[in-house]
Amino acid sequence: MTYKKFVRQSYVQVRRKPTSGKLRAMSTKTSTIRQSSQTAAVKKQQRFVANLMDLSRFLARYLSGKNNVMVSAREGTQGYSIGKTVVKGKEFYNINVPNWQKYDLPLKGFDKYRIYRSGLWHESMHAKYTPDKVYTHGDDQLEHDVTNVIEDRRIEDLGVEEWRGYLPERLYTNAYGYALRPDVGDLWQEAQSAPSWVEEDMGMKRARYEAFLQKLLTGKIKGEKKLPDAERDRINFVVKKVEKDLEEMKKHKDKPGEIYGWLSNLTKEVIKDLDLKDFAPSRVSSWQGSSWDDTFTEKYADQQQAKPSDIKEGMEEYFDEVEKEAEPTKPSEKPSEKGTKGTTEDTEKTETEKESEEESTGIVEPSEIPEGILGITKEDVRKAREGTDQVEKEYNQVQKEEIDDTPYFVPLSTAVPPEIFRDQKFITKMNDALREWKTGRREIVGERGARLSIPHYIRNQEEPFVTRIRKSARGRKILVVADFSGSMVDREEDYKKALISSMEVLDGIGSKTALFGFGGEQDGDRKIFFRIKRFEDPKWKPTHSAKTAALTASYNSTPTARAYRALEGYIKKHRPDVTVTVTDGAPDHPNEVAEVVKDLKRHTRMVAFGIGPGVDENLKQFGYHKVFGVENVHDVPPKLVRLMAPT
Repeated sequence: MTYKKFVRQSYVQVRRKPTSGKLRAMSTKTSTIRQSSQTAAVKKQQRFVANLMDLSRFLARYLSGKNNVMVSAREGTQGYSIGKTVVKGKEFYNINVPNWQKYDLPLKGFDKYRIYRSGLWHESMHAKYTPDKVYTHGDDQLEHDVTNVIEDRRIEDLGVEEWRGYLPERLYTNAYGYALRPDVGDLWQEAQSAPSWVEEDMGMKRARYEAFLQKLLTGKIKGEKKLPDAERDRINFVVKKVEKDLEEMKKHKDKPGEIYGWLSNLTKEVIKDLDLKDFAPSRVSSWQGSSWDDTFTEKYADQQQAKPSDIKEGMEEYFDEVEKEAEPTKPSEKPSEKGTKGTTEDTEKTETEKESEEESTGIVEPSEIPEGILGITKEDVRKAREGTDQVEKEYNQVQKEEIDDTPYFVPLSTAVPPEIFRDQKFITKMNDALREWKTGRREIVGERGARLSIPHYIRNQEEPFVTRIRKSARGRKILVVADFSGSMVDREEDYKKALISSMEVLDGIGSKTALFGFGGEQDGDRKIFFRIKRFEDPKWKPTHSAKTAALTASYNSTPTARAYRALEGYIKKHRPDVTVTVTDGAPDHPNEVAEVVKDLKRHTRMVAFGIGPGVDENLKQFGYHKVFGVENVHDVPPKLVRLMAPT
């Protein structure tokens, strides 16, 4: 556990010079070649990471029971951490997870995913249970470390009581930690052979503290038999004392003030009882948290020179030891797929209410758990060794293949809270402009019509007839191409307000939407052609808004023509009713833009709007069916509705 401060990145535009006429002519022909520049493996990895981050955000919110939770995979983040941040005046929990592509552990594939998943669950439990003051508690490094370690044990105990299906995964993570951590007996022997009394004292304190960490968090001590009896007794006494207090603290879990005070006092008692004064735990990471948190970083595995075979052997040793003390699984107590938190189907039902019918998570609703079932059984150990069916299903879903008919556009993995870009004034004006579309009809009153209206006759005898014209947006396909080039940076916030608010309203009235474009991505240096949502995705979901909110105006050119060419096949396949381009009206290759707009007009209605002074005049030269520009984002709704209206 650690406290991190949210940092907002900013970018500076660098514009490319227009290419020569010869190169401009070649660019269209080579667009298909560029699409194949990425290997299939790279694109598969990009899809995996995007799917993983989508699942991570859902799990974090679902497990913590809080909607104000962000999940970020940032460059340089080596482990798992959580902190609080304020974004646009609203407070959020920010969970940091490792960048999957650079998270190189001595475990791979499914095994690595299990460590990742447990780390996310662990930080979600901090969001749910940890008092705010705990994040920064401690007068020195040791006190901070001890508090973190005790709190880690407390929130995981509470988490397993609520999420019974996570017990095997907790055992698996403990086994990995046990295998990677040092042999305490060896540390003790090294201390006794130290050249000076001071080094011997610090060495014994290190061994003692390491034994405390392992015993409290995994239930076992690596190399315990090599310790003197007095040391083993001391460690066991302190751990049992902590466990007893933690059991009492469960009765007060909803009182953060009491919990913080209890943790503070317990920390001081542990330091005193273990005689750790002046000892500073060694760290391999520069971020805060505990020395145990280091275990799950790539740097710690490198430091230990861990080999996959050694890790496997150490984990098997741990499982064997735990299994010796495990309770036999009785038929009446055997955790069923529906009686534990681990059923995908039940989770999907809950997510339908919250966000989407499409997301599958591998967890289930809270259920009544009989007292005593939380004891570790042999079945739990078996599942810990092999992995549960639900977790494996989750992993397979993250890896799911899809037909990629827009290979030049990559899925986004970053997301930020969309609430700050959800403009209620904009949404109200958009709803007003779409009122007739929402009702599905428009009434025309006049001298002639389909029927006589008595109320209209009473009000105006000269125009008593009414004709209803069907007007509905349901099923209408709208594709949006968004320009997030560097020249949009001054209007970035208004730009995202317009996009997010428009897409949410259009989805709400039954339109089918898709959003593609080019730009940058927060928490990374990528300049990309991105896709937020395709027509194949049934609905515009909160995750789409969150990804749009994470875009940055940082693409170092305005390759509008290249984006159109990359979308040409997709547009021909789906034939959108309207393709809307949102831009500042200054593409790299104006002649090529005009040419490709002319080609695409045979398959879709090409319209454009720009945010900025004089943008509409610039856009008119490219041959769109319709164009408009605005300087104020709140002028967009009525004009946008007119742009998309049937002709």
